[in-house]
Amino acid sequence: MDQKALLAFAALSETLHFGRAAERCHMSPSALSRLIQRLEEEAGATLFLRDNRQVRLTAEGTRFLDYARDALRRWESCRQSLAHSGDALSGEVRLFCSVTASYHFLSRMLPVFRERHPHVDIHLHTGDQAESLQRVLSGSVDMAIAAHVDPWPERLAFLPMANTGLVFIRPVTPGSVRDRWQARRRDGWANIPLIVAERGISRQRFDDWSLREGLQTNLYAQVAGHEAIVGMVGLGYGIGVVPELVLVTSPLKDRVVICDGAPQLEPISIGLCCLRRNLGDLRVQAFWDATAAAFAVPGM
Repeated sequence: MDQKALLAFAALSETLHFGRAAERCHMSPSALSRLIQRLEEEAGATLFLRDNRQVRLTAEGTRFLDYARDALRRWESCRQSLAHSGDALSGEVRLFCSVTASYHFLSRMLPVFRERHPHVDIHLHTGDQAESLQRVLSGSVDMAIAAHVDPWPERLAFLPMANTGLVFIRPVTPGSVRDRWQARRRDGWANIPLIVAERGISRQRFDDWSLREGLQTNLYAQVAGHEAIVGMVGLGYGIGVVPELVLVTSPLKDRVVICDGAPQLEPISIGLCCLRRNLGDLRVQAFWDATAAAFAVPGM
């Protein structure tokens, strides 16, 4: 199977849309359809289910995607290794992070990497921090800035960059939310509208704490992404739980304040992660080394 076919398959797997995948691969949708049909014939299995409304990977297609991504990574790593003899690296590194992480960490990481390897492009994906590990494990990105979880997947390497506390925040302006917070010792936590992440490490920390304390809590909203929590709290909808790193980088930080007398939740370790096997890719290793240098990680 040639690289063109595997690249086309990977593009269609990520977009699940023949038009967008064809545009990415610089071919017509009909040519892409014929290429996928030939690929399915070679594989001896149906890789996609498609009709007039949607395209979906089959179970066999999902397994084949692991092979395709691994083959493409190995080919690019081999090509770079053969071409590299002290000359500059080239190609692309795919990185995933939250918006907050892009503000706080990339300004330190990218200048070091760009100075060392100016011909390697950074393909940046942003989204909910809770997606980071799955993005790396699935192979849709090479690396991610992620929170360290317990247990940590053995397949992943982790390079710590910073620690951040988890804080309870309330609106600056007077109102019922602030009054309820101040009366929590008398009236209990059930009267406080809480805004928390719908998933991820901060939600895990919050759930562990409330279970440990035996509290009955009132979850007013469960939000994808911490940045939106700051906005909702600033508008007076409730008390939020966010990493302090998100708070200090938020453009809405002047609308909220850390709650006085708030519980202490376990802090979070933030770092760069990738599949251990991907450290054999010269570009991934180069980005890893540049990040270690930018954050002065001991032993690197």
